[in-house]
Amino acid sequence: MKLVARVALASAMAAALGGTISAFSAGLTAKGLIAKQEKSSLQHAASELAEEVLDELDETEDDADEDAEEAAELAALQALASNPSKRLDWALAHELEDVELPGVRAAIFEHGVRVAGDALPAPAPGDCQIEDVAGTPMRVCAVPLGGKLLVLAARADAEQARKTLFSAALWIGLACGALLGGASSYALSRWALRPLTTLRDQVRAIPIDASDSKALAPAQQPELEELRASIASLVDRLGAALRQAQSFASEAAHELRTPLTTLGGELELMEQGPELGRVRVQVQQLTDLVQRLLVLAQANRLPDEQREVVDLSDVASEALALVSVPTRVHAQVQDDVIVRGDQALLRTLLLNALENALKFSQGPVALRIARAEEAQIEVDDDGPGIPAEERERVFQPFYRSPSVRAGATRGHGIGLSLIARVAWVHGGRAKFVDRPRGAALRVYLPLWRQA
Repeated sequence: MKLVARVALASAMAAALGGTISAFSAGLTAKGLIAKQEKSSLQHAASELAEEVLDELDETEDDADEDAEEAAELAALQALASNPSKRLDWALAHELEDVELPGVRAAIFEHGVRVAGDALPAPAPGDCQIEDVAGTPMRVCAVPLGGKLLVLAARADAEQARKTLFSAALWIGLACGALLGGASSYALSRWALRPLTTLRDQVRAIPIDASDSKALAPAQQPELEELRASIASLVDRLGAALRQAQSFASEAAHELRTPLTTLGGELELMEQGPELGRVRVQVQQLTDLVQRLLVLAQANRLPDEQREVVDLSDVASEALALVSVPTRVHAQVQDDVIVRGDQALLRTLLLNALENALKFSQGPVALRIARAEEAQIEVDDDGPGIPAEERERVFQPFYRSPSVRAGATRGHGIGLSLIARVAWVHGGRAKFVDRPRGAALRVYLPLWRQA
């Protein structure tokens, strides 16, 4: 996982967790405050109802002793005054009409026995609780009523709905917090890590043949500047080592080439014999080896002054004239496959490709040169082939696969690396592709197009 994604994910998780905790805490606080407010409101309403009931009872007793304008009203008042239970029911029902609460009910208890009102539970005086009354959740509060107990109940459906709403809001808050936190964290993480990605791009842009760290611009952040300085120091050390290795390889190859060339010329002037013929072959092999080492020692692309317009059909003709067993090579070469480069190096590339195929096979070797978006050189053989896991490593200098080392085929392990190197200095590439039997080498080179 990328560092930006890791930072963004961690920030999003932290934001989601913080948002969840905040939402949960706020929800619990709001829930508690609302419940407290409802409890207080219900208790206040119950207290007011108790006062009103007491006042109504006192007024009923007073009115029963006074003269009434109508006989029916006087008879009713006298009946209420003489029956305390009916007087309580009447006063409770009369005053309950003024209580504006949903589904309100009331009852009066004396010594734990209900003496008026509806069938309700009787909590302790001053207490409020949620009770199930006839299948309906209700908040029930009790307040003193003289020597009795007044119980007032109101529906609590809204509280149950609030619990469901609270749970839904909690999950919605969690999802929104995670999404918003993740998006903002990703953007902020990219902004915060932009200096690091800039340094990464600078390191990627350093060419393979760079000998110093001038491409790495100083960073403004102290921690990143320490990292940049460490990478720059590594690049400088690698550049120094590369220059030393190139210098040594080049000087060694030049020192070897001069005496070998001289020795080969003197052998030509001598009388030809079987032994001298073998010596000349060995000298020629050593000369070829030195030429290959010189090519491998080159770190840069071919300079423009060393490039010329080359027709690959001419290169193929020269290589086929030098190949050890030309009768085994079946060539199909398209005309006007033209590139820009060094004809001698391209001849060395093709000659090495053909000799390598001939060395590791017994049957015919197919050579095809064609023109498409790029110039394509294909060399196929029917040998043992190259396992897929080794197709990259075989292009490394001096690498020989275990099967080759175990066999009797001799070599230095630089033929394929030479092919890859020549292709690279010409701006191309070399690789092996799948084939039912044998090996299939493909070399791609940029085509030359006349301006």
